[in-house]
Amino acid sequence: MKKIIITFLIFISTTAFSEEYNCAGSWGGEVEMKTYIRNGDHFLSTTIGRLEITNETNETLIMHIALSDAIFITIIDKVNKKFMENYIDLNDPSPAKPMIGNCF
Repeated sequence: MKKIIITFLIFISTTAFSEEYNCAGSWGGEVEMKTYIRNGDHFLSTTIGRLEITNETNETLIMHIALSDAIFITIIDKVNKKFMENYIDLNDPSPAKPMIGNCF
């Protein structure tokens, strides 16, 4: 009986405290769905993979992934449920248009 209770408590603690953001934004005339799931000290994105946490407060979450010659940035406004993604590429100095949307 103790094993069942301990297993149940571990399951509840891992699911109850998991942090997930489901967001949708428009880019290139198409709506894209994004999911970010906390995995310890970083987030996993359904579209780009592992994102490192650059800065986090109660209001804002800033994440990035550094590539060989570019950086991809995601900012989530936790309070207003908004997000923005953009990238900077050394080989393409023209500014990229960010994806902006809402999280739910």
